[in-house]
Amino acid sequence: MITEQYMRKYAESYGMPTEDTVHDWFEVSYNHKKLMVQMFTPHSWKNNVLFIHGFFDHSGTHAETIQFLVKKGFRVTVFDLPGHGLSGGARFQIDHFKHYQGSLLAVLDWLQDNGVTSTHAVGHSTGGAILAENLLTRKREKHFFDEVCLIAPLLRSNQWWVSKIFTSLLSPFFDKIPRKFPREPSAKLFIKEVRKDPLQGQFLHLTWVEAMFQWEEELSNQIPVEDNILILQGVNDSTVDWKHNMEEYGRLFPKARRIMIDNGTHYLLNGNLARKKIVYYLLLKQFSKHNESMK
Repeated sequence: MITEQYMRKYAESYGMPTEDTVHDWFEVSYNHKKLMVQMFTPHSWKNNVLFIHGFFDHSGTHAETIQFLVKKGFRVTVFDLPGHGLSGGARFQIDHFKHYQGSLLAVLDWLQDNGVTSTHAVGHSTGGAILAENLLTRKREKHFFDEVCLIAPLLRSNQWWVSKIFTSLLSPFFDKIPRKFPREPSAKLFIKEVRKDPLQGQFLHLTWVEAMFQWEEELSNQIPVEDNILILQGVNDSTVDWKHNMEEYGRLFPKARRIMIDNGTHYLLNGNLARKKIVYYLLLKQFSKHNESMK
């Protein structure tokens, strides 16, 4: 059981917002496991934001973004995906991406049960892919999400066909391989911290890769939807196949605003300060569309 003392130390270690902010945490049941959900409420707030992290990461990885949103007057909810961070489940393993979607639905149900009627939603990498699938398959009533932003969303990973070949060759003999950390100079300090983070993964399980292959095919076969979402992508991203992904997401979301960020890496929220400010500006601009439509 996670204690209050542990959560205080966790918040301090990762730099989660605590000053002038109420920090609550909850364990939400999904698939016989517990999902760690955290909510950060500033003294004065008007809108909700749900943030979903990517593969290997956890809520604490994005403490700086959470801090920024809270300071801008948003109540922020984050949760750790199954097998990540403080959530239960086999570490960084999954046999089908439907479990990620199921975890999101469990959290959305929990939010509604606790009086949340709508929220903005932001997803990074795998988190963005989970949001995209939710919209494409209409797993939630359309009006529950106010504005949605996908940041460097996963569809295909970098060197897609090479990964497919090597996975088929390795999987009969290996269950997992060492994690390969990207070499992105503008995110060098962040990646150094990630390497030391005890909640980060150090091995890539091949069952996860195979599940990604299956999910990519399923998502690509979805019928396009007319949602006016925002998609942000760095052109120096070496983690995902961003050219293919942006083209495909543009087909699936024909009304989306797709913005390429020069010199941006996969870590748009944790790398270069100038590009991080661009992302923050674009997020706030997207969120303001909802306020304008409510006038």
